[in-house]
Amino acid sequence: ALPAGLCLLTGLKELDLGWNEFRLGAGRILRGLVKKDSGLHTLCLAWNGMHEDDASAIDFALHHAKHLRTLDISHQEIGERAAMVIAGALKRTKTLSRLIMCGNPIGVRGGQCMFKLMRVLKDEDPQVDLSGCNFGASDVSQKLFDHGNPTGKYELQLENYYDRMVAYELIELAWN
Repeated sequence: ALPAGLCLLTGLKELDLGWNEFRLGAGRILRGLVKKDSGLHTLCLAWNGMHEDDASAIDFALHHAKHLRTLDISHQEIGERAAMVIAGALKRTKTLSRLIMCGNPIGVRGGQCMFKLMRVLKDEDPQVDLSGCNFGASDVSQKLFDHGNPTGKYELQLENYYDRMVAYELIELAWN
């Protein structure tokens, strides 16, 4: 009932939903608020148990939010794959100027993508806070896209948020 009720709110500029343990509901709340186009500028979802599956909602929000300037998704379980997707989405966002991702286990490749993003967007001066993130926790069982060595054969399902990010990266590499 709470997520549906939140989507009915209008006129809010800031909303702090931190420490609520919405788990997968946090992604649903984020998606609903963006679809509603509520005029929200600042949203805090810190400490809500978000993880890899919520990356699609974050990707959606970063692509479609018309007013969101600050998003706090600190202290979740956002890993390498999700961090890579978020970094890719940040390249294409029109409004977000501050992302707070403190304390997430984004791993080596997630960290590389975030730092590359900051270098690419340095003129736009986005604020990305990665303090307390674990950059050393890599899941070697996952076959992750490697920007440094992108050669190979790809079978991508573009409805999948991660595969869509890989497609964008491949296009960007081919274009440059």
